[in-house]
Amino acid sequence: MSDINKFTTKEVLNKVLLDSSGNAVNAFSHTTQEAFNAALDNDNSRLNVNLVGGTIGGDVTINGDLTVNGDGVGAYDEIINGQLEVRGDATDSATGMTGFLTLSTAFTDINATDQLGRINFQAPLEAGGTDAILAGASIYGIAEATFANNNNSTGIAFATATSSVPIERMRIDSSGNVGIGTDSPATTLHVADDGSSNGIMSNQIVRITPSDANNGINIGSDGTDGMIGVTNNDTDLHFLSRTGGTYSKTMTIDSSGKVGIGIASPTSALVVQTTSALDVTTAPTGSVSIGSPSSTLQGAISGRQTSNTTALHLMGSGADGNTSGDMIFNVRENNNSTFATLTNSAFKFQHFSTDLVTILRNGNVGIGTASPEEKIHSTGAIVSTGVNDTGATAGTERAFIDLVSNKARIGHFRGTTSAGSGGLQLYTDSVERMSIDASGNVGIGTDSASGKIHVKETAGDEFLHSQMAMVLV
Repeated sequence: MSDINKFTTKEVLNKVLLDSSGNAVNAFSHTTQEAFNAALDNDNSRLNVNLVGGTIGGDVTINGDLTVNGDGVGAYDEIINGQLEVRGDATDSATGMTGFLTLSTAFTDINATDQLGRINFQAPLEAGGTDAILAGASIYGIAEATFANNNNSTGIAFATATSSVPIERMRIDSSGNVGIGTDSPATTLHVADDGSSNGIMSNQIVRITPSDANNGINIGSDGTDGMIGVTNNDTDLHFLSRTGGTYSKTMTIDSSGKVGIGIASPTSALVVQTTSALDVTTAPTGSVSIGSPSSTLQGAISGRQTSNTTALHLMGSGADGNTSGDMIFNVRENNNSTFATLTNSAFKFQHFSTDLVTILRNGNVGIGTASPEEKIHSTGAIVSTGVNDTGATAGTERAFIDLVSNKARIGHFRGTTSAGSGGLQLYTDSVERMSIDASGNVGIGTDSASGKIHVKETAGDEFLHSQMAMVLV
C-alpha cells in the first residue's frame, strides 16, 4: 500500500466517502480508517488539518484546543466569514463555564507601549478604497511598563478614526483610572481636551444633559480659569445636599447671577437664609458664620477666635476723596420704606445680652441706656481725653463733662500731680469769651488773666481788673 501520509489533508478527506445508506466505502484502495489515521498525529489525539485554498462549510464543532497558524503572507492570517462564538463548558464554577478568547503575543521582551493584543473594526472590501478600507476603530491592550517577574502593568486603549488609522481616544490604565483625551489619567476620571467654544467658555470639555437635551451642565475653561455652567438659556444652576434619601437645594445661582444659600429664589445679589441657630462654641477658629443667634431665626454674622485677637473685623476701603461715607450702616422697614415709629432702637452694641450703646431711629444715642431722651444720653460719667499741652511726660490730661447724681463738673482734669497745665475755655459763636487757666484765674475778654478775675474790653481798655479774690453778693 502506498504511503498515505504523502497526501494532503484535503486529498485524504476526499477518500472518506459514504454510500447512500451512510456506510463507509473504500476509495482509492484505502479504507475509511486508513484515511482518518492519515489525518491524525502520531499520538492519535489531534486532527492535523492543512487546507490550501480550501473551504469548510457549515457548522464546525471542535472540542479541546484549536491552534490556527497563518502563513504570514497575507494582510491577515485567517479570515472567518460570519459569526464566531466561543463557548465555555458546562462546569458549574466561576471560570469553568466561561468562554475565553485570548489575544496574545509570542514576543519575549515586553516594554512600555508594546501592544499585547488588538481587535480592529473595519470594512476591508469597501469600494471607496484608500481611507475607507482602513481600520475605523480599535481596542488593544498596551503595556505601561517593562514586564518583569513582579510586573505586568497593562492598560486598555480605545481608538477611533475619521480619515486615518485609529487614534487613541480613551484609556483605562492598570490602576483603573479612566482617561479621555489623555493616556495618563491622574484621577478616577480625567478628561483632557480643548473642547468646543461656547461664549466665554472657550474650551467646553464636558457636557452633561438628559436624553431629551433639556438643561444640563457644561464644564470647561476659558484657557486660564476653570468654568462650570448650564447648557440652556435663562435657567438656574442648583447645588444639592441629600438627607434621609431626599435631595434639597442648598445653593442656587439663578440666570441673572443672583446667589441664594438656603433659598432657591434669591431676590438680590446674595441671599442667605438659615434654618438653624449659630453655635459659637464649635465654630472653627478664625471662621465667619452666617446664621441666627438664637432659636428665633434672625440673620446674623458671627466671627470666632480662640486666641487673643479680633474675632470679627468689618472694614471698608474707600477712595481718599469719597464724601458719601466709607462704611454705611442702614436700617429701614422690611417693605423698603422709612419707619413710622422713630423712638425704637435702630442699632445696638451689646456685651452678651447687656446693651452698651443704643442708637434710636431718630438718631438719639444712649450710653448705658436703651431709651435716650436727647441726642446724647449717658447714665454715667463722660470723659473726653485730651493732650497735655505742656508736653508733660507723666500724668493724664483729660477734658471732661462729668454728670453725676449730686453734682455737675465741666472742665479740664490732670489725673496726677505731675508737671503739666491745662485750662478751660468757653466759646460763643466760635469765639472764646471766657477762660479759666490752670491756676484758677478767670479771664473775660482775655485768655491771659492776670488776677483771679480779669475783665477786658475788646477795644483794649480794662473794664475790671482785680489782683485779689472778688466776691459779688
